Amino acid sequence: MNHKKLLWAAAAPLLLASVVHGQQYSHDISLTGLGNGSPGKPFGIAYEPAQDLIYVPLAGVGGWPGAPNNVVAVIDPLTDSVVQTIDCGLYPEVVAFSYNAAGQLAFGAVTNSTDGSVSIWDESLQVVATVVLPDPLGFGSCYPYGIAAAEDGSKFWVSTVDGSGEIYAIDVTTMALDPAAGFTTVFASGSKLLVAGGKLFVGTTRYNTTWSDSEAGLAVIDIASGQITETLITAEGSGSFPGTQDLQLLADGRIAASGLFFDGYTYVFSADGILDRTFNQISGAGAHGLALSPAGDVLVCCDLPSNKVVFLDLQNHVQISSINLGSVGLGYSQPNDAVFAHGKLYVTSQGTEEVVVFDQLPDPAPGPGYHGELVVDQTTPLPGETITATVTGPGMVALASAREGSAGTLKGINLEIGPGAVLHGMGNGVFSKQANIPNLPAMRGLHFWLQGGVSVNLFTKLTAPKVIIVQ
Repeated sequence: MNHKKLLWAAAAPLLLASVVHGQQYSHDISLTGLGNGSPGKPFGIAYEPAQDLIYVPLAGVGGWPGAPNNVVAVIDPLTDSVVQTIDCGLYPEVVAFSYNAAGQLAFGAVTNSTDGSVSIWDESLQVVATVVLPDPLGFGSCYPYGIAAAEDGSKFWVSTVDGSGEIYAIDVTTMALDPAAGFTTVFASGSKLLVAGGKLFVGTTRYNTTWSDSEAGLAVIDIASGQITETLITAEGSGSFPGTQDLQLLADGRIAASGLFFDGYTYVFSADGILDRTFNQISGAGAHGLALSPAGDVLVCCDLPSNKVVFLDLQNHVQISSINLGSVGLGYSQPNDAVFAHGKLYVTSQGTEEVVVFDQLPDPAPGPGYHGELVVDQTTPLPGETITATVTGPGMVALASAREGSAGTLKGINLEIGPGAVLHGMGNGVFSKQANIPNLPAMRGLHFWLQGGVSVNLFTKLTAPKVIIVQ
């Protein structure tokens, strides 16, 4: 039998099992009337499992002069009702929690953007400190945004969006800034933060000198050494101001990075911050906030600009559904962030004054999965460098590439890359391909998606796809 012909001519099954489309709108939780009288428009959301409570910062209305609010609403997911509010600074955005050495909840904290401060409360929900951050550029605030606790619970790190590039550290013992533990970076703007494996992950946004566009990326800070590496995700040129917004630790230890105007892609990095692949949300421009299901098999993307909540099946790497927030309940807008709790999904509706609740959530069944292996020696090459991609497997193998990361077909084979995929060659057990990146400035930011095919028991199976971004 001609196995080469079989590899790219046989009808291959899609890499997905039947998916449950069960998620549905259940109800909303009104935030109207809470706080200082300004609109109760929510920004972030966080679930704290030890106390079994959901925390929602009510930012109010931003801009100038704006009408910022000043409380964090506390929701009991057993009753889906607001049981308390925590006073904080103006325009609160992101909540984080620190735990002591015994793993017990020690403190919660929220960044107050307009006030340039961080409010910290204890396990009894009483505010114990308000830490004012420096204003190095004289804007009236450094606009703190992301916040994350150290793995040992000793401090909170705080990102800023004033353009200074400062990441501040707050010592939870002294409730004061610890200049020696902070980081000075060259990032124009920081995202939500993630701490894992001794590393601090920071989404980055850099505006050009004319403020007419931006580029976005992911920075990884080695906490012990202070060494910083940054990967470009999206280059300027679209005029849409892309910016990295949220980071999510996946069940397998990889990091998902989302952003506004990311063309529907969520980017995935290894635990060391090495670019790996993308997840494609078919009906979306990007995501402001991410939420991972307790089982680690569903990723929810809050596409704020297009008003959609997108469910992705991480077992079979396909989009389950895309729900327009304006089409359910009272009609809501601007999904900002989300969390899972008690078998429900809670989504903050920043454009209105509600938390929107979905239930009957999907429970994806594992599909056939990937076979063989695709290895790329560097996924973030510079112009002028050479990359090598190698596919290995038990039988005949092949390598394809595309300029898009959507679903496509090649000679009757369903791929996760394409359309317009190109076959580069085949081999028995192994196939390797080298490519030179032209040494041209215009190459910067270009994306290339790769995927391999493997002949297994007379059927064509696929490797996990990879993405390459020229730096």
